[in-house]
Amino acid sequence: MRHIFYYFIIFTFFLEASTINFKSGWNFKGFKNSLQISKNYTFNNTDNTYIIWTYSNNINETIWKAYSPIKIVSDKLTELHFKKIETIENYQGIWLYANKNFEYEQLEINDLVDTLESKYNTGWNLLSSLDGSVIIPSELKYALKVFVFRNGIWHVYSSDGSKIPKGLKQLEIIEPDEAYWMYTKSNSLDNRYKTNAINPPVLVPTFELKTF
Repeated sequence: MRHIFYYFIIFTFFLEASTINFKSGWNFKGFKNSLQISKNYTFNNTDNTYIIWTYSNNINETIWKAYSPIKIVSDKLTELHFKKIETIENYQGIWLYANKNFEYEQLEINDLVDTLESKYNTGWNLLSSLDGSVIIPSELKYALKVFVFRNGIWHVYSSDGSKIPKGLKQLEIIEPDEAYWMYTKSNSLDNRYKTNAINPPVLVPTFELKTF
């Protein structure tokens, strides 16, 4: 038993870690590994986190879920019938409103053997890199529109090459720790499908909830 314990310490010591930087205000992020929010000190910390949102596009319904370590905010979310985030999966994107700048160190582990295509459905999906690698928007299967919120500016990719609206920038790559909105007509169509300009249904979730 003692040898197993020593092995665990050595194995943990040599695991590489990467840093995700959160800035005061809204952050559009994703993680390499699944994360149990309520058990994670960095995010279950009222100094760091005001509120976290995820968005699931399931076959039968679309759901916003939320989590806040602040009791008054958590109680308000319950009152408004928002489901509580228990786990953030490594393919999910999140909106996080930070009370201050802070960092999160994540270990370089990925034990999920799957494909991103199995994680999204027709319509809007809030996602992140499945394996913590850079994503080229044009290589995303069935993606018609892709939006990333970066440094206070929306970056957009359109599969039909349509002109980027004023005030937005062209999206060239999605960084490993970034979340992104992706619109797909169907996960059985190819990228030749053409579409007019479209905007995500909710870019920043219910900002009024920040001001309880």
